[in-house]
Amino acid sequence: MVSTNLTEENGKYLVELARKSILYYMNIHDLLKISISETEIPKKLLENGASFVTLTINGSLRGCIGSLKAHQPLCRDVISNAVNAAFHDPRFPPLIKKDFGHIHVEISVLTQPEASNIEKIIPGKHGVIISYHDHSATFLPQVWKDLPDKKEFLKHLCAKADLPVSVLNEKETRIWIYVVQKFEE
Repeated sequence: MVSTNLTEENGKYLVELARKSILYYMNIHDLLKISISETEIPKKLLENGASFVTLTINGSLRGCIGSLKAHQPLCRDVISNAVNAAFHDPRFPPLIKKDFGHIHVEISVLTQPEASNIEKIIPGKHGVIISYHDHSATFLPQVWKDLPDKKEFLKHLCAKADLPVSVLNEKETRIWIYVVQKFEE
């Protein structure tokens, strides 16, 4: 699995790849195909990795989709997550051509999540996954900007998972933390 010690050049490549993937899908209605044997792809991006692609327009969320576990080469993960964020995020209609030039692309490359508890969560640093039975949700570390209080952060995370806050005290509740390396335009 790729670690989060990517270079700025790697990050720039991923951001450009995400944007190119969105435009390709908009025009061709298929995922951008890349050969992982291509020499232009930095070797680090051929390792399995987990990413989130966040799209905003004028600072407002426009789509955010990602992977929590590394299951394919990072470059391919970014391609599929970029397309899903632009066209398949259920909170938004599919991106249209007139909005393409206005989107701002942000890529978050995740470390492997590790089991944790509430006390070990560091605001501003950790992304958090909560899971209880068949409900789960995550917030990237960037969400701490809007919800800097740990109690409020966890309350909103529970709401995102369609769970009451009381599950935080249940033995069956699972919490994982991760960090990200973020790249943006």
